[in-house]
Amino acid sequence: MSKRTEEAVKIWPYNQVPRSLKRIAGKKSDWVALIPPSLAWPEVEALFLRWDVCSHRVSRRILADGSVLLSGEDIRKM
Repeated sequence: MSKRTEEAVKIWPYNQVPRSLKRIAGKKSDWVALIPPSLAWPEVEALFLRWDVCSHRVSRRILADGSVLLSGEDIRKM
């Protein structure tokens, strides 16, 4: 894998998330984003966290390598 690809923010619909990340993200997620440590800036996270409103819940986890895992759930479907 090229260094350029490793430094990209990756976003998946839940059904396409790599298995190792699905366990961390949780079963109720609709989407998952992985921000590598080199891009884990507040400005990048803010693009996702701004969706954390009363109708859309966003969870944030910091992984051991410094990456940030964000997952979102549309709670209007409940």
